[in-house]
Amino acid sequence: MTFSQFPFTREEILGVIAGEIRQMRPRNVWGVYARQSQYDEQRPGYSMESQPELAEAYARNNGATEILFFEDPGESGGTSARDALQELRLAVIAGKLDVVAFHRIDRIFRNLESLLKFTRFLKQYNVRMVSVTEQIDTDTWWGRLVLAVLGSLAEAYLWQVSGNTRIGLGKRGQSGRHRGDIPLGYCNGLCATCGDVNGAGYCPLFGGLDRPESERGELAVPHPIDRHVIPIIFDLARQGLSDHEISSLLNNSEYTLPDGSQVQFRPRGAKSKRKKEEGPVKFKRESIRAILENPFYAGMIAVYPRPEFSLEDDFEHPENIPAPKINGNSREILELHLGKHEALVSLEVWQSASALRKSKGRTPKLALQKQTYLLSGVARCWECFETLGQDFTLRGSKGGKGILYYRCAYDHDHSMRRKPKKTARVDGLNPRVDAVNEELSKRHRYLNAARIETQVDAVLERLNFPSVWDEWLAAYFLSDTGIAEFERAGYQHRQELQQLAALHKAGHITLPDLEKRTRALQDSLNRLKPTASPAARQVVEQVHPFGNIWRTLKPFEKRKLLNTIFASLYFDRDGKLVRAVAHEPFGELLGLPENGMMVK
Repeated sequence: MTFSQFPFTREEILGVIAGEIRQMRPRNVWGVYARQSQYDEQRPGYSMESQPELAEAYARNNGATEILFFEDPGESGGTSARDALQELRLAVIAGKLDVVAFHRIDRIFRNLESLLKFTRFLKQYNVRMVSVTEQIDTDTWWGRLVLAVLGSLAEAYLWQVSGNTRIGLGKRGQSGRHRGDIPLGYCNGLCATCGDVNGAGYCPLFGGLDRPESERGELAVPHPIDRHVIPIIFDLARQGLSDHEISSLLNNSEYTLPDGSQVQFRPRGAKSKRKKEEGPVKFKRESIRAILENPFYAGMIAVYPRPEFSLEDDFEHPENIPAPKINGNSREILELHLGKHEALVSLEVWQSASALRKSKGRTPKLALQKQTYLLSGVARCWECFETLGQDFTLRGSKGGKGILYYRCAYDHDHSMRRKPKKTARVDGLNPRVDAVNEELSKRHRYLNAARIETQVDAVLERLNFPSVWDEWLAAYFLSDTGIAEFERAGYQHRQELQQLAALHKAGHITLPDLEKRTRALQDSLNRLKPTASPAARQVVEQVHPFGNIWRTLKPFEKRKLLNTIFASLYFDRDGKLVRAVAHEPFGELLGLPENGMMVK
């Protein structure tokens, strides 16, 4: 066999490791981990800047040839559900690290059981663990003892903080001051440094002097604009309008302020992470419900049930970590205290609105067999996008004969505004009459679900994964950790290939011997590939073409996959797919044009 038949070129094999044998030594790659739950000015050494710098200096002084950084800012050390920590875990499995270093033990974990599991995990893969500050050596009984003691102290700190937080929140409620996020209708009064997304161009006090009545942001004060929407919401609720009807009315009305100016109210988050083409965030029935249930608007501070403190963890499967549970109803008010902030409605108004809500019947339970609408979340209305330049989703709907449809969310909301169930009157509230929107609403139709879903099936029939993905697909079929496990298995062979190249470069083995031993190692590497498994190879063959496996998926699996592949699918009034916008790299794999327009 000649070098031309090898997967490596002569230059690649001979140039991997240069120098003499005395220069050959095992790799010394360090992984530096840093974490900080929140910034503390009193402890600057814990900052996300200081931790990596100190650990990097320590690694360099101890012979690190390469350093990889893993950082989790704003994350708690109580559980393993941290992105960078999971990346570090996969790097260890893949054999990319020889040492894991961190500033202090409590930076990696504040959970003793998880810390000990992490230590055993590193030992399983022959990876050293280094705490820069404590300099713990877990290979000695003394080091293991110190590790257990420090881990216990780190966990005890979490229990203490949790208890102090509960006590502090209780005392803050009794003092009449708000805690947590300030609800709509109020602000912190720090106008000079206001970071509200609805500040500039909306609030007349934006960028001005701080409001002294806020006591330097300690006390919630009424927002100069939003304070007017709260009484309107309570007034409409007392007239008997539903949460959905109130939100629709607010989203399509302007209000005349006391000074005569016109304003359309904005809920919080009008410039959030949503895409620009989707337009501003609108009031939703969930936000209306939260406002009507909150006694803060009546000048009261409520105490609600809090989740029980929990340190349940699963290092290898963080997705299985259960969420902290609340005993009872999370919206149940345990205590009410008189607040120091200004009320926007009277206590009688809040109580009457609450009583009216409780008198209404509860939403009936969903049927056991809930219908799955495959395109929920990705289907969009082309008529609205073309006319208004905004995205409106298509909602699933079931007809009287059991036929499934999709209907534009804009058309649904607009039809409710055209035919309100109740006549609502609020002084200063002026519903807008838009001739363009009225005409647009007439162009909408119910779209047969089977017809538009069939078109999507046809698009996905064109999807075919490139062969270079086969190893990755097979790896994830065989192992939860994916390709990392197989990279680890071939790590020693790849190291030996590098050593052989260095030996030949130094003149210690001949070229024929190099070829023979390289060929044997390469054969071993090929046998370690995920596709070497007959079962994995059979799975890979099933996804070529992708349509073979798509037809066998269950509805909920299809829906999840569609949201992974597509960002938006636009259908016109006749139910025809006119545009498909896919996430990378699926757009290229599907052969879609850059603008996503389908060929008519």
